[in-house]
Formats: sequence, C-alpha cells, structure tokens
Amino acid sequence: MEILLTATVAEKSVAETDHAIAIQSQPTASIEIVRDYGLIYLLRKNASGEQTADTWHPSVEEAKDQALFEFGVSTEEWLVVMDSAM
Repeated sequence: MEILLTATVAEKSVAETDHAIAIQSQPTASIEIVRDYGLIYLLRKNASGEQTADTWHPSVEEAKDQALFEFGVSTEEWLVVMDSAM
C-alpha cells in the first residue's frame, strides 16, 4: 500500500455525515489517501493510528472531495507523503 496524502481532522470538524462509532472506538483523528493495487482509498484513522473505516474512490481528487464533504479538510490541508510500504 502506498500512502499518497495525509491530513489531520479537526476535533470539532463540521462533518456533513454522521459516523456510527462503536463504544470502544475513537473518533476519526486523521485521514489518508492511499493507492493499493492501483485503487484509491480514503482511510479514516483514530488517534491511536488504527484504521476505523475506508471508502474506495475513482481518483485522488474524488477522495479529496469526499474528505472535504465529510470532515471539511481543504486541499491546502493535505500533506504529501513520500512513504511507500507493503
């Protein structure tokens, strides 16, 4: 899996979606856009760095649009990651 972009989600982000969270789960603290076998995913991670959810997107731009819609993360807030791990 290749991490392309990462962003921090504001603690009180103005999310446009409701997220069902299990009792023992933590809310989304950061998000990543990754490429895995040529497919693009938007990953949601809690403060411990554990992945809590993901969605597939046809392109990086559409994943960024989803992050903007869900968490209010703008284009300027994304950090480019030069890490490529398997």
